[in-house]
Amino acid sequence: MDNIPDEGYYEPLAISLMALIDKNDYRDYFLAKGWQTFIGIKPTKKINSSLIFTNEKHFSLRAIENYSLFSREKSFRKNPPIDEGDLRAIGVEIRYGDEPVPLNIIPRDAIDIIIEHSSQKIFKSDFDYSHIRVSIDYNLNTFGQSLLFPASMKIKVIGGIGIGTLPHQRMFIADSRASGYAPFGVLKAAGIKEFGGDRLVLINLEHNFRSLPFLAFNTPFLYRNNIELIASGSLAQTWIGKISTSSGWYYEVGLGISRIFDILRADFTYRFKEPKRMYFTICLASIY
Repeated sequence: MDNIPDEGYYEPLAISLMALIDKNDYRDYFLAKGWQTFIGIKPTKKINSSLIFTNEKHFSLRAIENYSLFSREKSFRKNPPIDEGDLRAIGVEIRYGDEPVPLNIIPRDAIDIIIEHSSQKIFKSDFDYSHIRVSIDYNLNTFGQSLLFPASMKIKVIGGIGIGTLPHQRMFIADSRASGYAPFGVLKAAGIKEFGGDRLVLINLEHNFRSLPFLAFNTPFLYRNNIELIASGSLAQTWIGKISTSSGWYYEVGLGISRIFDILRADFTYRFKEPKRMYFTICLASIY
């Protein structure tokens, strides 16, 4: 069982718990039969690359289970049908920078590039496309350099483009909140799988003011407990060909309170695209 690729913000255990408790399975699944082989090269801690060949037959997969501990009156989202057939492709994955950390609790600086090419002529595949995805993570300190944890800015940019005809199982999807949980990098006020296509641009920004605003406004309870104030914003757009599948640019802005009980973060985020409204989400706080 495979799934339409995402950025991996939600681990399988978290997805299982959301399904059991909230009847919300974040991923879209399909059946893949076949094999992959790869060669990995890691010359330094900062550089990691792989050359991958895939030979699989893909089938649509319907949802076969409707059990959960709660919300039993609801139904799980249906798995969307995929483009079935033999997929033979060669791919390259390159990372320069820090390795990803589970649950995104430690910021990292990195560039991740994924390229996959499938050819009917060369590989006798049923699909003919090139799939290119680039993800950039960057962090910088802004002010308060004398502090142990100075104010900082997080930037994440994701871009994807498909050349040729992408099968549905290789489309780009903008990641979003799930069951009220929304780590940095997802759209906190968008619905699950709300935006997708064969091209994607997604930009996430957030500025952590640390406890400086609470110190300036003389609120000892907050700054003595290292509570942090975070301003965030995101914009995204997806296309199929030249047609925007997100009806233009999607925008959202929000404010967050972090280091609640040292481990939690809560955000209030407003989306400017209909339905316009405020959303409340939580996630784990970054360690620094």
